[in-house]
Amino acid sequence: MAVLGSIGSAVYRHGIPSTAPAEAHETLGGAPAAARGHADLLGTARAASTHGMNAAVPAGGVLLLVAAGLAVPALRRSRS
Repeated sequence: MAVLGSIGSAVYRHGIPSTAPAEAHETLGGAPAAARGHADLLGTARAASTHGMNAAVPAGGVLLLVAAGLAVPALRRSRS
């Protein structure tokens, strides 16, 4: 979970302009307060959050397949 959260956060932060207030760089929850005076910042933050989730989901699938690939041989050995 921590790896997926880190991937999502990294993609989110990459999608926020460097000129945006610091609150918007931390989380999507900080974006509404930071959006005052920045008309399109909230839309940009939402899009960045969506891109972060879109990056984390396939990474989660890959991690799941790797874990399954490691678990199957280990479980077969434990039966014998």
